[in-house]
Amino acid sequence: MIQPTPPRATLTDEPEGLRITIPACRHWGLIVFLGIWLCGWAIGEIAVPLTFLRYAAPWGLRAFILVWLLLWTVIGLSLGYVWIWTVSGREVLLVDGKDLGVSRRSWISGRTRRFPMAEIGGLRVDPMPLYPFFEWWRFTASLWAVTGGHIRFDYAAKTYRLGRGIDEAEAKMVVSRILERFPSLDQES
Repeated sequence: MIQPTPPRATLTDEPEGLRITIPACRHWGLIVFLGIWLCGWAIGEIAVPLTFLRYAAPWGLRAFILVWLLLWTVIGLSLGYVWIWTVSGREVLLVDGKDLGVSRRSWISGRTRRFPMAEIGGLRVDPMPLYPFFEWWRFTASLWAVTGGHIRFDYAAKTYRLGRGIDEAEAKMVVSRILERFPSLDQES
C-alpha cells in the first residue's frame, strides 16, 4: 500500500494572519552536481586571475581572459544562488486581511513584497503545462528554482506565480485554505 505523501507546506493561523511556509524543492542530484561544480568554479575563479597577473600575454589574449573571467564570475555566482536556494530556500506567504506578503528567504537573502488585497484577484491554481517546445523557458526556470509555482494571482495588470516547492495537489489545498479565510481573493480584480 502506498502511503500518502505528507504536505511540504506549513499553514498556521496566527494573530497577524494566515502564514504559509513552503520550503524549496530539494533536488538532490542538482545539489550534489552544483556543489562539486562550484568547487571547481572557485578554483578557476582564484587561479585565472593569479595566472593573469603573473604572466605577460598578448593584448588579444588578455582581453579574451578578462571577458571569460567576467562571464565565469556571473555564471558561478548565479549557480551559487541556485544552490543556496535549493539547499535553504523557502517562500513565506502572510495573508493578513489587508496585504498579501510574499517573502523568499535563504541563508544569504530575504525580501518581502507586499500586495494590497484590494488589488488582488483571481487567486487560483495553475497546472504546469506538459512542457511543449514553446514552454521550455518556463520549465527550465522552475527546475533551476528561478521562477514558477502552481499558485497564481492577478495584481493590477500583472500575474504573479508562487509556490515553487509544492506540486499541483498541494497548491490546491493551500489555495482553498486561503480562500476559506479570505474569499475576496477569489474575485477577479
